[in-house]
Amino acid sequence: MTQRKKTAVTKSPAKIGTPDEAKAAFEEIRAELQKLSPADILTVNVDIPRAASIALGAEPHIRAYEGHIKQALPTHALDAIRRLRVYALGAVYAHLESQPVTKRADLSLLINEGTTLKQQLMVAAEALAFAGLVDDGRLAEIRAGSGHLDLATDLVALGALFDVSSKAIAGKTAIDREQVDRASLLGTELLVALGAKDHSANRVTPEAIDMRNRAFTLLVRAYDSARRALAYLRWDDGDVDQVAPSLYQRPRRRAAPAATAPVDSQPNDGEEDSATPSSGLAATGTE
Repeated sequence: MTQRKKTAVTKSPAKIGTPDEAKAAFEEIRAELQKLSPADILTVNVDIPRAASIALGAEPHIRAYEGHIKQALPTHALDAIRRLRVYALGAVYAHLESQPVTKRADLSLLINEGTTLKQQLMVAAEALAFAGLVDDGRLAEIRAGSGHLDLATDLVALGALFDVSSKAIAGKTAIDREQVDRASLLGTELLVALGAKDHSANRVTPEAIDMRNRAFTLLVRAYDSARRALAYLRWDDGDVDQVAPSLYQRPRRRAAPAATAPVDSQPNDGEEDSATPSSGLAATGTE
């Protein structure tokens, strides 16, 4: 296989779109969700909006390899890869629909906290972009955002950006894990609060959780399929994680000595734990 230049900068996450786009995507895959067997449904073990942001950022780069995949792997299913964007947006909508509603009285507090946090993350990200460690083009999209809805999606995208760049920026930023995690959570809370019409509704129902899990399963399956194909194509280059970053960015606990090691019940849905923690950010705790 011809040796190619390694990808220098990890492909950055993208904004997760508007709730209307996410809802349309969900309706497009609703029938597909209902066909999933209960035995095939995965346990949600990542932050869905952040994972969707990573997938959406990688999607155009993955699609650029479609012809190569078809040529090198003629039996590899391309439909899931082609529908990666709709799966990601559908998973976002299903996740939002399964979240408790934030009271409108609390909206101003979320906006104030989110505005401050976005400023902190942007200042740090701008410095990293200047050093060539993160994608300035993606930052420009976030920088151009305005309004409360953009604030929500910008926070999710920034949290994902710091996640996928964690190895490259280790020791080069003052942003810590708590801020990264809070950005994604706060962005999600804002999206729910801004989109809520019935503020007394109990949305955390078994049905809503089931649909969220189904949508997550389709997203992971499609993204996994793309990463497997890219791993084959980019084997000699070893840069699949730069083209299509893993959805599982968080470091896991280090194993205890064999004689006393407890059973780790955390599922990873096929993602391999690395020998060193995947995040170079200052950790505030373990999962």
